Amino acid sequence: MARSDYGPAPLVAKRGVRFLIPSLGEDSGGRVFTFSNIADLRKLRRYYVALGRESAALYSYTFANHDRLVLVQINGELPDKKASRYRRVVAAL
Repeated sequence: MARSDYGPAPLVAKRGVRFLIPSLGEDSGGRVFTFSNIADLRKLRRYYVALGRESAALYSYTFANHDRLVLVQINGELPDKKASRYRRVVAAL
């Protein structure tokens, strides 16, 4: 991801990669972030969680693996059952 892909999100990740989920529509999916430290991971996760609390339209799933310093953020339109698959994968990293 380029700096502009982060939008207003804190630019704290070591690396970020966007991925698409075609069933959600064109240009929809999620992001995978890696971090140098747990504080930065938590900061970015709090950002996405806060957005979802401010507006249901901005809700997204966030799945973190603190041991691997990985955060996955996925469009909130993904059905819960499919989102749980991503949760399990991130936990198993």
